[in-house]
Amino acid sequence: MAIIELASNSSGAPLEDGEIGPNTYTHEMMRDIDTAVVKARFDDDVTVIVFTGHGQKFFSAGASIQMLNSVTPGFKYNFCLHANETLSRLEQTPKLVICAINGHAVGGGLEIAMACDIRIARKDAGKCGLPEINLGVLAGTGGT
Repeated sequence: MAIIELASNSSGAPLEDGEIGPNTYTHEMMRDIDTAVVKARFDDDVTVIVFTGHGQKFFSAGASIQMLNSVTPGFKYNFCLHANETLSRLEQTPKLVICAINGHAVGGGLEIAMACDIRIARKDAGKCGLPEINLGVLAGTGGT
């Protein structure tokens, strides 16, 4: 089994010991997810990939708004393209992929969950949704 834990603060930086964050993702984290999925795909000892979030409050709040506000439009385009390709690869991998939703799963965080084969959540895990649609923004990494 391969366990992939999403763990980052609101800027997308890795969490320090004891820190709890919304587990937002940046290009670096999406690259790490992509690498982990491909590595698990080629490992015959891995039959299941499990995604979970660090802590109990958020599975993932999606892309880091701080990061998106600090990059060029071209970088945003390539970031969204890569995130879409990564989640497509996750969705298409022949391994069983389980999402253990342990907190809020919103925006791109829900899109990660939707790319998994099975989603399991606590009854009180939090909210799931695509709040970006309220701003007229397309759910661009797999939510469409």
